[in-house]
Amino acid sequence: MKLYCLSNDPNKPCHILTFREVTMMLDCGLSMQSLLNFLPLSFVPSNKLMNMANWMPCDTSDPDLEGELKENGDRVFVDSPPEFCPPLDKLIDFSQVDVILISNYLCMMALPFITEGTGFKGRVYATEPTLQIGRLLLEELVIYIEQCPKCNFASQWKNFVHKCPYPLNEAFKPKSWKQIYNMNNVNASLSRIQMVGYNEKIDLYGALQVIPASSGYCLGSANWIISTEHEKIVYLSGSSTLTTHPRPMDHHALKNADILIMSDLTQTPISNPDSMLGVLCVVVGLTLRGGGNVLIPCYPTGVVYDLFECLSGKMQESGVANCPMFFISPVADMSLAYSNILAEWLSSVKQNKVYAPEEPFPHALLVKNNKLKHFKHIYSEGFSTDFQEVINLPLKRKQGQVLIETNVAQKIVPVEVKPGISLSTVTGSLNVKDNIHKIQELSDIKSKPVKYEWGTLNITEFLQKLSQEGITDAKVESLGGNVVVIHLQAEDALIQLEDNSTHVVCNADEKLRTKLRNIVMQCLKEF
Repeated sequence: MKLYCLSNDPNKPCHILTFREVTMMLDCGLSMQSLLNFLPLSFVPSNKLMNMANWMPCDTSDPDLEGELKENGDRVFVDSPPEFCPPLDKLIDFSQVDVILISNYLCMMALPFITEGTGFKGRVYATEPTLQIGRLLLEELVIYIEQCPKCNFASQWKNFVHKCPYPLNEAFKPKSWKQIYNMNNVNASLSRIQMVGYNEKIDLYGALQVIPASSGYCLGSANWIISTEHEKIVYLSGSSTLTTHPRPMDHHALKNADILIMSDLTQTPISNPDSMLGVLCVVVGLTLRGGGNVLIPCYPTGVVYDLFECLSGKMQESGVANCPMFFISPVADMSLAYSNILAEWLSSVKQNKVYAPEEPFPHALLVKNNKLKHFKHIYSEGFSTDFQEVINLPLKRKQGQVLIETNVAQKIVPVEVKPGISLSTVTGSLNVKDNIHKIQELSDIKSKPVKYEWGTLNITEFLQKLSQEGITDAKVESLGGNVVVIHLQAEDALIQLEDNSTHVVCNADEKLRTKLRNIVMQCLKEF
């Protein structure tokens, strides 16, 4: 028996196991760490990306390398369509692989690289959710790359990678990187998959028997038991004992193994997902209550179902239940639909809801109540109508110079309101051009001069004005803090005077309100 590892990413496993003259590939994950070395894709032309400075090694003057590398923020990026790091194809000829066993839909993203154009003629086994949801992920990846094409393809930089700065100089085998496959390759590779169920016994050429057992990681995820009459090998891929929506992990099938192959191990073993999810829900609630927006990048399936359930409950508790959630993905509608028809692969709690009958996931009710809205793209029809954001732009410029024409300046009559401070009204047309502000004279517009009242209301003068208008039963009461309340008993009205405001309460008596307002205005200074 021989075991080879074809992936450099611990969370994107791909192994080759040769046993009893049968060559098996265990998972075919696709490493996407290489994407961090490429310039991001942009829907619209970006001047910032186009105007980045070219980077060239100090002792190199290759004209073919010109323009392939860009420098930004002490980092060097490749200006080219992104490339991925597929499983290594030098250790073994993929045409010699007899069978591929896929554990979950996150570990099959490199399948088109392996089955198409390599002479592969073997079998591929996966559960139904792995096939259906994996199809969604593959299609989404292809759509994201193809909707932002780039005309230039950079390849010469790979010959000078040892001269590039960190982290580009530590890239893993960049000459083996490949551009993304197309949709034809995706469909061809998926057509090779044979669907299997949990605990279904599969005979491999009469030499081996393989059985998928639930791993509890996601919908349709499986650990594979490879056995003969005398040996038992367990391939333990992504597994979870947490209680979420998938069927629980099958521990019994893993017992009495002669060999245990473990992959896709967590890189944060001491982190508690429950506490992390709780913190996320709290932050989301506080942000929404503060009038903000929350953006959560995630896969279009799997954990996102649990997020919908947890966030909707937390939003209900935080009093922001009416705030809608938007699910943006080219496969959003298909993902929500599949989650409700794969009942046999769910946990017992979710299955019981189906037989009730109820929707197994709360996001079905959220969609029905128009609280969860899904769109293929941010430019899809209806998205701009449903998603409305109010942007509060900070005022960075506190002061500015304004030019006033001579005719306008001659009409200014300053009024001193405090020692050293004078105010005046200006009526004109503000013209802004090339960041120059100019007030010009208005033409052919006749309007009354605008008056502005200012100053503090004199209580004694105000009471005298009331008496002149026939209101003699005013009762004055001081509430402290420069707040005075005047109660007009016969009119059943209340006037509250403060330093910066005056409130008149008169039970919808418009005539009385107007009279009191005019008296207040008479007691104030104006300019």
